[in-house]
Amino acid sequence: MQINREWEYFKFMNTTTIDLREYLTVREAAEKLDISEGWVRDLIKAKVIRATKIGKWRIKPNDFENFIKYRSNITV
Repeated sequence: MQINREWEYFKFMNTTTIDLREYLTVREAAEKLDISEGWVRDLIKAKVIRATKIGKWRIKPNDFENFIKYRSNITV
């Protein structure tokens, strides 16, 4: 059974494609928030901003929007 699970994971990983152009880099997030790249990395390490390390840290646009939305003092 262990071999089958590993094979299924391998098969999944080889058939999934991710368009990294859709993800924000730390630099892009820092520019949008007008803060330093180091601060963005600290927020990622503290798990305040969700990110995935694919060569370098990448942030899904939806996760970035959620970060901003939940830190707003304006209720909609």
